[in-house]
Amino acid sequence: MLMIGLVDMLTNDLKGSNAISYFFCQNTVPHLNNAVSVLRGLIWKLLWNHRTLRKYIPDEYSCKSKDGGNDRGKEILEGSSAFSILVTMLSAMLIDSSLETVYLLVNALDECDSDSHRLIEWIAKDASAPLSKAKWLLSSRHTTKMEETFRQEGQRQKLSLNLNEVHISVAVNMFIEHKVVNLATKKEYNRGLREKVEIQLKEKAESTFLWVALVCRMLEDIPRRRTMAELEKFPSGLQPLYERMMQQIEGQKGEDRELCKQILRAIAIAYRPLTLEELHPIAELSEVPMDDVRELVELCGSFLILREKAVYFVHQSAKEYLNKSDKIFPQGCTKEQSAIVSRSLQCMSDTLGSDMYDLRNPSCLIEQVECPVPDPLARIRYACVYWVDHLCEIHDNLQSRVDLCDNGMIDVFLKKHFLHWLEALSLMKSMSSGVVMIRKLESMLAVSISFPTWSYLT
Repeated sequence: MLMIGLVDMLTNDLKGSNAISYFFCQNTVPHLNNAVSVLRGLIWKLLWNHRTLRKYIPDEYSCKSKDGGNDRGKEILEGSSAFSILVTMLSAMLIDSSLETVYLLVNALDECDSDSHRLIEWIAKDASAPLSKAKWLLSSRHTTKMEETFRQEGQRQKLSLNLNEVHISVAVNMFIEHKVVNLATKKEYNRGLREKVEIQLKEKAESTFLWVALVCRMLEDIPRRRTMAELEKFPSGLQPLYERMMQQIEGQKGEDRELCKQILRAIAIAYRPLTLEELHPIAELSEVPMDDVRELVELCGSFLILREKAVYFVHQSAKEYLNKSDKIFPQGCTKEQSAIVSRSLQCMSDTLGSDMYDLRNPSCLIEQVECPVPDPLARIRYACVYWVDHLCEIHDNLQSRVDLCDNGMIDVFLKKHFLHWLEALSLMKSMSSGVVMIRKLESMLAVSISFPTWSYLT
């Protein structure tokens, strides 16, 4: 609610002027948990509103549609050089003489998992550039990097919500009232119950929006007659609330408890949100019918949220809590990293083959390729692009060194499916990632040869 208020104030200031505002929220677009995705999203919004800025996109990154026009649906630039190319493009766009003042809002910078430091440093540099037309509004939890980079100077203004507790408390109370109205309508609370729920939430919220959102979400699944009894059990503070949510998962009956933990382990160490189809092999749900995976995700309490068939953490703090939980990782994360490599290799071996899209024309341009429905690569897209990254995580640990020698699991996969894997990466428009992965494998192989002791993937 507070963020909405800030946006409303900003838009009111812009009314009647020639300024153009762009509001970009990291959490509302799939897979925007890295710097490259944030930059791509900002460029996208600029291009969508100012087609003349198209001139800053090099021809090799443009995608032509069948009628000769620009196809705005193509995702451009992936791989190790993507960040540098994108900031060069965006910097040029933001100083274009035809552009007027542009207001850019980037929410939850602290939840950016990859290249966040480079992104923060570039934003600070652009904010200080005299020719830039951009006015930046950033939100983040406190981090040392944010504090060091954005020390107040010149035109920069910093608003610490922790130092404005009264205003936050008012905003949280308004949020509670809004949520309780929705709950009362959905669950048919009478006036007395509605007032009791509102009072209890305000007493326990501790000015935390996320706590209110999580508790209200859980109240939706609680029978009305037990509302107050259950609400009184919810502790104040996010950490105790996460612990209670974990207790509820521990209380699941039969195999559901372990299946939920398998899902949470996979999501916690994945490099991006997984679709339900990708989650099936990565979390080792082979015995679970695909149609039941969604139901298992919903059983994971309020840790996870499903958007457009992709599974996200409800908040970065939930991921941080689980990564430190010995109930989810009783033997640490390394064993799960090793398991994901093994599962990735297995599901790719089971799926990959020649001409996966039945093109029958290996010389056709990738822009001419249409993804079939259903996509035969849907369940292995994550595995194809990230299995080497998970391998790197365990390879750095000398006690868990992975066998890269002859007839090892990786060796067998590459001998049989190397070309199939490259074809799949090409169809997914991820060949640049393939080049990077091959270089990483070569580097690991060179290091591994110097070690006489081997351990094997299980």
